[in-house]
Amino acid sequence: MPINLKIQTAFKNQKMLFFLKSELERVPFFMNLWIQDKLQLFSEEFFRHLIPCLLKEP
Repeated sequence: MPINLKIQTAFKNQKMLFFLKSELERVPFFMNLWIQDKLQLFSEEFFRHLIPCLLKEP
């Protein structure tokens, strides 16, 4: 996958995370905490795999 496509995908996913976070504000408190925890784990895993892919030479 070309690096600029990877970066575009990363930005799309980041926008989705921000959108989901804004939607979470409408969810009851305890459900909100659970979902935020899952989103945090997802974003950590996503960037843990994304950064090495971006740094690889084509």
